[in-house]
Amino acid sequence: MEKIIQELSGIEVSSMDLDATISFQPFINRLRDRIRNEQTAKKALYEQVLATYEAYSLSQEEIALTDIDKYEALLDLMYACLSPAMTDERELAWAMNMPFQPIIFYGTTLFYELMRNRRDDHDIYVTTKNADDYHRNRLKSLYSFVLQKLYNFQAPTQLPDVHAGINLSTGLLQYYAMQINMDYIEVTAKGPLPELDFSELYMRMSEGEGYDILLEMLPLSLFKIRGVCILNLTDVTAEKAIDNIERIRLNRTPDKEEENYRYVIKSLKTLVKNNQIEFDLFPFVRVNNEPVYGYVKGGTGILSEVWGEGRVSPEVFRRQAKGYFSNPNFFFSPDIFSEKQQQQDYLDHFRKLGVRSLALMPVFHNLTPVGVLAIHTWENASFDEKVIVLLQPAMAAIGRLLQIYIDEFNYEIEGIIKEKFTSIHPASRAMEVQRSGLAIPA
Repeated sequence: MEKIIQELSGIEVSSMDLDATISFQPFINRLRDRIRNEQTAKKALYEQVLATYEAYSLSQEEIALTDIDKYEALLDLMYACLSPAMTDERELAWAMNMPFQPIIFYGTTLFYELMRNRRDDHDIYVTTKNADDYHRNRLKSLYSFVLQKLYNFQAPTQLPDVHAGINLSTGLLQYYAMQINMDYIEVTAKGPLPELDFSELYMRMSEGEGYDILLEMLPLSLFKIRGVCILNLTDVTAEKAIDNIERIRLNRTPDKEEENYRYVIKSLKTLVKNNQIEFDLFPFVRVNNEPVYGYVKGGTGILSEVWGEGRVSPEVFRRQAKGYFSNPNFFFSPDIFSEKQQQQDYLDHFRKLGVRSLALMPVFHNLTPVGVLAIHTWENASFDEKVIVLLQPAMAAIGRLLQIYIDEFNYEIEGIIKEKFTSIHPASRAMEVQRSGLAIPA
């Protein structure tokens, strides 16, 4: 554990004129409640912790930030009570901070490392949020808490605050969800509380508004806030990477196809946490139920180089594709130049292109093969089986994305046929379409 006073946001944020101070009193009050109601062995622990707090004979409820190091034993006991049992503090990003102020004063080594690494001067991790974003989020959190405690009004549910930053050593995004526990904070009003129109307030807050209005109706100077706020950071990079792929599928537009595809590849790199690993997606498209060359869909294009029309004839491609998708196999080698892999002739062209590590993963949608995902590195890099495991949660999303590509291919083919060949006799339609360059098998 570390007892270091550190600014939380990593950037200069606007100050709030708020009467908020550290206090152990809300935690002590909760301890007494738990002791009265606890029926398990935890009761003895809580009684021992409470006795230690009472032995300090805290003469005042406020603790100055500059004096916090005098209460190390109390901080340690609070952590012991509130953190998951049997969890190594080196694996837990947990901290205490001043109520509604971006200042932490006690926490696990992992939490402090994450905070230190996100600062620009360490050249490791930089945040994507600005000062206005932080100020707005603090206002939302503060007024949601005040309205619930003093008016018994539940503000619209807020999603966990996700902090996005760029790891400068990899150039990839990292995402951390900040969970805030306010159970050990108390708020009191210094004067009469004004009446509020909760119907209008709820509507405005649901739309992300209303908080600036509350600054006028419920000025910060009206409140006194005491306690300790508990923070937990959870790495949600994998979940966000998959969510990004799904969002591309749902919101993609033809005019941004190349940009969308680059974003998908970037998300896959984020998922495996390695910018040297490359990706390529090869949709499996058919015409007249026969495999044909499909779209070239970005990525490195390695599969189009190896299987595309510039290298194999339509007949060879059709035969190879039908054979593969009748029995879609997974392939992985950390080094296709190894003696064992030198005997595999189908890897020759991958080697000529400079591929070192290679994985070919069949992609499915509704149990039907819809394409192949290639994961590879060039000659100066490699990867092992752990990368394959990291990709597994994204395979369903990739399958849905490839199905969209296939559907679009089919719609385009149907549109061309309807436009150009409606009047042609069905027996000669396939031949005419082939001549038009669509590579539809006869």
